[in-house]
Amino acid sequence: MNRIYSLIKDLFLAELDRWNLWLPVAFGLGIAVYFLLPQEPFWAVGPLLFLMCMAGFLLTRRNICLYCFFLALCFATGGFALIQTKANLAAAPRLSKNMRFVWVEGTVDQVELYPNARRLTLSDVFIDRISPEKTPKRVRIRANGLSPEIKKGDRIEIRANLMPPGLPTEPGGYAFCRLLWFSQIGATGYATGHPVVLQKKDALSGMDLFENLRQKIGDRIRTVLPPEQAGVVLPLVIGSGTSISQKTYNHYRDAGIAHVLSVSGLHMMLIAGLVFAFMRFFLTLFPPVALRINTKKTAAVVALIIPFLYLMISGLAVPAQRSYLMLFVVFTAVILDRQALSVRNVCWIGFFILLFKPESLITASFQLSFGAVLALICAYETLKKPMQIYLYKQKNKFVRWIIGLAFGFLITNIAAGLATAPIAVYHFYRYPTYGILGNFLTSSLFGIIIMPLLLISVLCMPFGWDVYPLKAAGFFLDLVADITAWIAGLPKASVLVPALPTWGFTCFILGGLWVCLWRTKIRLGGLVFLFIGAFSFLCHTTPDLFISQGGRLIGLQENGHFSFSTLTREKRTRQSWMERNGYNPNATVNLIETPFVDVKGYRIALTPEACTGADIAVLPQKETPLCEAPLILDYKTLWNKGAHTLFLTPTGISVKNAADTMGMRLWHPNVQAPFLLDFFTNALINKEKE
Repeated sequence: MNRIYSLIKDLFLAELDRWNLWLPVAFGLGIAVYFLLPQEPFWAVGPLLFLMCMAGFLLTRRNICLYCFFLALCFATGGFALIQTKANLAAAPRLSKNMRFVWVEGTVDQVELYPNARRLTLSDVFIDRISPEKTPKRVRIRANGLSPEIKKGDRIEIRANLMPPGLPTEPGGYAFCRLLWFSQIGATGYATGHPVVLQKKDALSGMDLFENLRQKIGDRIRTVLPPEQAGVVLPLVIGSGTSISQKTYNHYRDAGIAHVLSVSGLHMMLIAGLVFAFMRFFLTLFPPVALRINTKKTAAVVALIIPFLYLMISGLAVPAQRSYLMLFVVFTAVILDRQALSVRNVCWIGFFILLFKPESLITASFQLSFGAVLALICAYETLKKPMQIYLYKQKNKFVRWIIGLAFGFLITNIAAGLATAPIAVYHFYRYPTYGILGNFLTSSLFGIIIMPLLLISVLCMPFGWDVYPLKAAGFFLDLVADITAWIAGLPKASVLVPALPTWGFTCFILGGLWVCLWRTKIRLGGLVFLFIGAFSFLCHTTPDLFISQGGRLIGLQENGHFSFSTLTREKRTRQSWMERNGYNPNATVNLIETPFVDVKGYRIALTPEACTGADIAVLPQKETPLCEAPLILDYKTLWNKGAHTLFLTPTGISVKNAADTMGMRLWHPNVQAPFLLDFFTNALINKEKE
């Protein structure tokens, strides 16, 4: 026993310089624990735990073991306290019921372009028939048509149908209301008329200038390129990823390169790398300049400025901000003669981002970007020396260069593909079988040809010389489209995987971090967690009966075949049910035409007349008739509890609903969340009364 203890101790002591990398992980773990709680804790729990751990940290400085233990706890409880406080401060009024044909007046915060439509986010909102204290702080409305021209800061009026943030479409599904909570959006809906501009914004700030420039660049791209090519170029240049056609997106997704359809770290690094290489080459053409200044550091400074302008033009998307921050650290390290790419940099950049946006931890973009970068750097650290020794043995410089380039492309795609696969499966329920092939065939086109051409075209737009670079980029995008269409047409190009359980995904994340953050043999222990996570989807059980919120759609699953109560309404909900459970959402489905169905020995009544002898009655009518079935799901239950799933077994019926599965959290639509500032205000008022 002592030998085993000594062996483990020696292994961990050999990793002494890597211990601090787990502090950002502890911070993220505290944030994750908050989101996993089934009930909302008292608002002071997080801050009190943090203060207690901080006291323990200060009192145990002489004991190294307790010192390290309390330091890790300080980071974990600090993450918990931060996200809990931010969630409470994000509290804002929300709509309590659907409202039809109401006039909404507000200031435009954001304009997102869709094919033949726009999505407007409004602040400083006024809604008729709602008192000011109950009016949502922000509202999001989809408006069909592209006229009149609306810009950020304009005051508009629009007639719309509004609805409160809804529950997930299936118990355990994605909680869209949580995203709206942190954005303080209290109502969503769609316009029933054209928006009317009441007042144009007169004074232009720096952000407005960039926004206008962004819109002009987008208009120019739409003018020069056909819609299909423009739909791909717009996300690359101005971050408008909502104008791409569904067919093109499906091909990119099935080929495993959907990540290029946004302003991400890939594009930011490509732009920065191109500027850095060009500036350093350009400066070396002038020997008097090259001999007097450090061309490497000068190029690094310029390579920070150009991507910053790209960041502003792209609309300051959150993934783009995260990418630029990582880029800033890399080139700052170059300027200070430090190692630019290291695991330490990635971990502490992640901590810095979570410090300002802790809610981004549970988003797919955060997990995908950091998972890919961390895997790439760890693969580089592990294979750097063996590859250098192998290349050194190659005497022909050209052969050495070709092998090094091919090996770099291969390792990059394999490492990034393996790291992001479980994250993509957890969030999107799909695994692109040929993702490594798709990235290998298209990454060089994007990195060497397409992105440089787009950069040149944007720089040439003020002079009107942008047509030829844009046309050339469009030609190569057509080539990429042909490649993705070919890959998407291969057998089993995209494998649908049932939703991974949260514990299985957690095993993936912890196992991946364990493998990446350690350097010695101790990292092999992470393979156990990866193995458990890889087979966790086998624990998934597909429900036998699906019911949407309010009962507008009822779905039945028998041996992998689906039947639905309607094929015209709730199409997206129907596809979401099938996709989440590992079935093709475009597969042929049947229509339920009978008033009752028999499944696994249970009779399910779908109309009041079929209640006699039924075991389960699903009655979405607003006026619930008399029914003697043992289990009745009426309109009130289906609306308040949200979507339901039923599991029918010989031993009984298991019922799950979206409301109870989500737990009574602040963002729960049926919870009247307390306002943290109101708590202090009421406390002061009560004290004055006393």
